[in-house]
This record gives sequence, C-alpha cells and structure tokens, in this order.
Amino acid sequence: MIRNRDRQMLRLFEWVKKYPGWWYLICTPNDEEYQNDEYLDKTSGAGTDV
Repeated sequence: MIRNRDRQMLRLFEWVKKYPGWWYLICTPNDEEYQNDEYLDKTSGAGTDV
C-alpha cells in the first residue's frame, strides 16, 4: 500500500530527474559558477526530447 507521503516522494524524485539544473540551484543557492542561463539550459533538458 502506497501512502500519501510515498507518492509525494515519488513525485519529487521524478521532478528532480526531469529538472536536475533547477534542483541543483535550489540546493546550492550561493554557488555563482552555475547561476547562469547557459548552465541551466544544459542541465534542464531545454530543447531536448526527454
């Protein structure tokens, strides 16, 4: 039986898998090396058929 909390975690994992660039920015807000649009485009899967 899947509990509501388990469903939330599964949705979070799917989101992180789909948007790793955003997840990285959320987890490391002060890392200026990766705080640019070019990096985000590469890691977010923008423009690709994922």
